[in-house]
Amino acid sequence: MKQLPPWLLDELPSHETASYIPQKYDDSTHKLWLIKGKKFNLFLKVCSNTSSPFWKVIKHLFELNLSSDISSFHQQYSYIDKNTRLQVPELIKAKSSNADTVGRNAFILTSEISGNVIEEPNLMMVGQLAEHLAALHHKNNDQWGTLHKPIFNQQQWRERISDTLQSFAKQEEVPERYLNEALGACQYIISTQFIPLMPDLRWDQFLQKDDQLYALVDLDAFVLAPRELDFVLLEYILAPDQLSHFIQSYTNEHPIPDISKVRPAYRLLLFLMQVLGEQKIDDWMNSECYF
Repeated sequence: MKQLPPWLLDELPSHETASYIPQKYDDSTHKLWLIKGKKFNLFLKVCSNTSSPFWKVIKHLFELNLSSDISSFHQQYSYIDKNTRLQVPELIKAKSSNADTVGRNAFILTSEISGNVIEEPNLMMVGQLAEHLAALHHKNNDQWGTLHKPIFNQQQWRERISDTLQSFAKQEEVPERYLNEALGACQYIISTQFIPLMPDLRWDQFLQKDDQLYALVDLDAFVLAPRELDFVLLEYILAPDQLSHFIQSYTNEHPIPDISKVRPAYRLLLFLMQVLGEQKIDDWMNSECYF
């Protein structure tokens, strides 16, 4: 059984047991622990892998460095909590790793939220996801970047997307036709408003209770970016029979954006991030288009 690193014992409140939770994916960002106390339980995430393709692209594009930016998460958790109907964990403690904490990893300590992992979302959950995203999409910002400190202007989005695609496509040996198509699509990116967005949006970031979407438990990767990126990602995580229900709920608040011209750029960006672990670029870039 894995034991907590000794340096962490000084950081935690008094507790009875600390149980290691096996990682679901090999490239998971954190090592996870359930901290059990007499009156309540806590959830500990120890940052162990920020060198995955996802975090490399996030750092390059948004200048978000998870290990050092975790200290700003009190603001991040509060912001999301105020702008969603879903439950969000209470952030108890968050510490970054830096030159003064050699040998110690960044970590996040939150309250435990009851609920179950979503195995197969039902239509009610799909509608609730649409409502959650619609609420976040009301929070327009003129600048983009990290949620706690956006520093980039509107023109820089297209420039940095293009630069990111070129830099990482070379590293991953992306076929030239897909890179050229994505770079061509960049000319149609005209973004003037940026909303809170999870580039790693997946059903396993949420919990369900009584067959309803109940909580959002992974807030690590929130950034400010154009909402079109959300819809390109939604084409991968929504099943065809869920689309009409999502659209019906979402369009109570917003029209669906036209992503037809910018789709190749954002699809390649998400592929380079490996947001869903996809390895076959032909399948990814030629996936069905729904929006």
